[in-house]
Amino acid sequence: MTEKPAGKARSPFRSATERAARAAAEGYCASLAPEARERLRAKLSESLPREADGTIVLDTRAWAVKLRVPSRDEDMVPR
Repeated sequence: MTEKPAGKARSPFRSATERAARAAAEGYCASLAPEARERLRAKLSESLPREADGTIVLDTRAWAVKLRVPSRDEDMVPR
């Protein structure tokens, strides 16, 4: 079983886009009629893997590239 940190610490790596997507998903779920929300909950409950303690652990992978574009002044400086 995977060890999990205590509490719900806010990730320093969470982007504004990720926070906005989460807010949109939460808003969508809250806007559903109670019957539709229960169907969604049941579907997720049956399709997501759960640990013995009830937590849901998903494997993820992230790839990132950082590009630096030099300013015009830097282009003029001989190296």
